[in-house]
Order: sequence, then C-alpha cells, then structure tokens
Amino acid sequence: MNRLDLRNLTWYWLDDENGGYFKEAQVNRFLNNALRECQKHLIQSFENRYVQCAETTLTADQSKYALPTDFLKINHLEVVLSGTAPNESVRQLQFITLGQKNLRLSNTGSPYAYYFEGDAIILSPVPDSALTLRLFYTYRIAEMNDDTDVPDIPTEYQEFLAISAAMDGLIKDGRDPSALLIKKNEYIDMMRRDAENRNVDRPRMVVVTTEDGFDPVW
Repeated sequence: MNRLDLRNLTWYWLDDENGGYFKEAQVNRFLNNALRECQKHLIQSFENRYVQCAETTLTADQSKYALPTDFLKINHLEVVLSGTAPNESVRQLQFITLGQKNLRLSNTGSPYAYYFEGDAIILSPVPDSALTLRLFYTYRIAEMNDDTDVPDIPTEYQEFLAISAAMDGLIKDGRDPSALLIKKNEYIDMMRRDAENRNVDRPRMVVVTTEDGFDPVW
C-alpha cells in the first residue's frame, strides 16, 4: 500500500471516510509516526532487517568522522588493514567510553576502538594512514512525503500503520481506542512469530559457549 491507500484506510477506521474531520496533513503525520514505531518493532524482532553498509577512507591525523544522516545504531565497525575483497585483513573496532579514551597504548596508529561524540564517532588511536573504514549500521527509514510513496516495511505489516494512526486519531477525539489496540498487538505478535520462524532450514538447537567458540547442541 502507498500513502494514499494507508490514509484512506485510516479514515475508514476513524469513520471519517471523506476526511472531513481528520485533515489530510494530520493523518499523514499520524502515519509517519506509526512508521517510526513499526520500524522499532521490526528492528527488535528481525535481526539485521534495516542494516546497510557505508565506507569511507580515513585521513591521517583525523580522528572524528560524521555518521550517516539516516544513522540509528552501529551493528559492526571495522577497518581494512590490507588486501582487497575477498582477501582482506580486517579489524573490528570495539566501543569504549569517553573515560577509556586515554587508555590507548599509542596516540596514533591503526584504530582499534571508537566512541561517540554527538552525531560522529571518534577513532582511537588517531589514524596515521588512509585505511578503509567500513560501517554496518541500522538506518532510519524515510518518511512518506508523497501519496505514491510506499513505506519501507514488509507488505504484510503495512496495515499496522493505519491502525496506529487511527488510534492517535481516536485519542485526539476522546474516543476509546481499545478495539484497535487489540488488533495492533496482534500485528506486534505476528512480527515476533514471523521472526522466530524466519529460518526453518534445520531443527532448533541450543548454542553452548565453550573455550573454543560456539558449539551447537541438537
């Protein structure tokens, strides 16, 4: 469904099918608020559902690098020490707190840690060469700005947006949203169940951590 379809469905749930009371601009805002909420549930339920990769080349003596504008959270951060894909030597950077930044062994070199500073990350130690920095991060999905825009969520969950938007409308109107809340919670449960059943290529197993790594127990 696109934004127009979702807005019409929201008006239907609100018993305002002509949009005479709940204006178009307000329902559009309700829908985009619902889009953000839906993404949160999908991130919690589906591993790596909204992960993408960004790369940049480090500059010697520069430790601060801006995060992407659609950044939500870091999933994995690494530097390429040598080689080219698929034969690369990479190092995963570890998160440290601000108080740990002075514990590094040297002031410059190949980074092995990072910490946040506003909308940027600070690498430690300060890079001394033009290595490739590779960031795997969860991105913030784009809002729907046109009626032809389709939300960046799976088709089977798109009605969730109209239900959540309609609940905002009922709350604004002082009406009881409990019936829609039941339907909304059914969608949240559906997301969790679908995520649990996403891989059915082998029986379920327990993963036991050993000194040598991870051992599946069937």
